[in-house]
Amino acid sequence: MFFFLIFSVDLDLTNNSLTSVPILNNLNESLQSLSLKRNQICTIDETILNSYDKLQTIELNQNPLHCDCRLDSIVKKLIESKKTLNGLCQSPIEQRNKPLNSLIHGNLSCSLLTLPQCTYLIKTKKDISTTTVTTTTTTTTMTTDTST
Repeated sequence: MFFFLIFSVDLDLTNNSLTSVPILNNLNESLQSLSLKRNQICTIDETILNSYDKLQTIELNQNPLHCDCRLDSIVKKLIESKKTLNGLCQSPIEQRNKPLNSLIHGNLSCSLLTLPQCTYLIKTKKDISTTTVTTTTTTTTMTTDTST
């Protein structure tokens, strides 16, 4: 997903059903605050975050964040760089309701994504796979004989 915007330092993308942190072309050198509240973001892509040189605040409240080893180095880097990172973990259960900025580097284990909103992200440490759900609908037609 790409957005083309110019000269914004604060951007609010609250409640847009986003599933990932977007790439915002032309903002990588000026964006300072990014609000992604009330979306469907389960994890953060470090490559995308690295493209925002001046980003100081990331608001991720009310997202189904899955806090496992995939977030470990990202959280550590953001906290060490004194950036503000807001949001609560929703899964796995041992991390539920913990603030992102309180996660301890090295204590996040890898686990399966357990939230229904995050099924698009099902992956293991070494590979990425997609889950497809097939729904079958059966139609029954009944006829009656009225010739008696």
